[in-house]
Amino acid sequence: MSLLITWLISALAVWITAQLLPGFSVSGAKGALIAAAVIGLLNALIGWLIWLVLGVGTLGIAWLLGFITQFVVMALVILFADKLIASLKVSGFGSAFIGSIIITVISAVLNRVLR
Repeated sequence: MSLLITWLISALAVWITAQLLPGFSVSGAKGALIAAAVIGLLNALIGWLIWLVLGVGTLGIAWLLGFITQFVVMALVILFADKLIASLKVSGFGSAFIGSIIITVISAVLNRVLR
């Protein structure tokens, strides 16, 4: 049940982000559900690899920057999800980066309120 609630919260965060941010769009509720599932799956499967590449590539500076690096990783995951599914459209890295911040904040608030 917890996984289902987390998925629904993520989908709502993706949908709200699409309403707030120009350059970030999702095609309806079904599209938000699909986008949230793909973003979550990609984050679990390749998010750690992106963290590793960024950490080694910046000689550890990325690990020191913590939250900023997390938003960069999620932005890259969002851009990758944009290429994989038709229901998500992101205009570029800037929109993906700001979208990652908005999604993270909305998800954190909703998780706090609903649990």
